[in-house]
Amino acid sequence: MVMEILQGTPVWVWLVLAAVAWLGFAQSRDRTVSRACTGFLPWVFVLLSLCAVAFGPGELSLTLLVWSLGFTAGWAGGRRFVAARGAAWSADMERVHVPGSWVPLLLMVALFASRYLFGVVAAVAPAMRADARFVALTSLSYGVFAGLFWARGRSLRAPATRHGPVADDARAAG
Repeated sequence: MVMEILQGTPVWVWLVLAAVAWLGFAQSRDRTVSRACTGFLPWVFVLLSLCAVAFGPGELSLTLLVWSLGFTAGWAGGRRFVAARGAAWSADMERVHVPGSWVPLLLMVALFASRYLFGVVAAVAPAMRADARFVALTSLSYGVFAGLFWARGRSLRAPATRHGPVADDARAAG
């Protein structure tokens, strides 16, 4: 059955996995990015997960409520566990130095795996799309991941919004 599922998976899904792996691997290296770039990926993940919930099965008000709970939990936990440590604002370059981390790859692969699993379950057992528990679990999962990405993105933007030149001056003096 597993081989049938893997063989029945459309090619574009594997291309998405390759893109996710490439993007996650790229974030394992130190890089310097613009302030706008630090907020781009979290917004993408939030909007994609909201679209998946809004256009998915289930009553919209309930799925959005559960997604919101998941987002809040992911954001609260993410502020502690997936926040970018060591990000620094460079006032002279107007860029954020982001230390490499494997956390984004881990998050992206986990999100891909959960979406793949939910898709397989819905394809193998179409009645699950009408099951309130399945829909709630899906919405909760998407919300948690969105919250985790949001927390990580906010931690990258924090050095740029917290009086960057003062931090640079303090570091130069110390």
